[in-house]
Amino acid sequence: MSHRNRRQLSSSSPELAHPLDDDDLIHEIMLRLPPQPPYLLRVSIVSKRWRHLATDRKFLHDFRIHHWKPPLLGDFSYQRGKFSFRSYLDPPYRIPPERFSLRPSGSEQWTCLDCRHGFLLFDDWISSQVIVWDPITDDLHIVPYPLQFHESRIVLIQSGAVLCASLD
Repeated sequence: MSHRNRRQLSSSSPELAHPLDDDDLIHEIMLRLPPQPPYLLRVSIVSKRWRHLATDRKFLHDFRIHHWKPPLLGDFSYQRGKFSFRSYLDPPYRIPPERFSLRPSGSEQWTCLDCRHGFLLFDDWISSQVIVWDPITDDLHIVPYPLQFHESRIVLIQSGAVLCASLD
């Protein structure tokens, strides 16, 4: 009799969908992936549907909120006029130091003042300007010294800071 009840329950209940067909479930699983770069890339090549889910604006927003801090890939150091990059990732994700061009062209006379949020701040005292450089994209943002520097005869900047606006 119990065997008959099981059959009746299973025949009257709708078919269960496969768990991987549920976009909400895949979304939740992807949110819990480690924030290192290769994980979302690997998930996105499973299928077109998964690529769409992994690149969806809402998912990427949720992913950033869930992990709230981007992974620390490494750091730059500046000693005796030379830059070096040290990766914090374990193999095979380690970034080789030579991957970064650690000096924008024409920067031989610049002094590095600060490095934060992936940007480097230089003082170009010869041209009376400071430069913010993104080593990943090689973008340069040049800011001339304020007029007050010239009027006060300030000729050398000892320190500076890179400040970034929040993304939210």
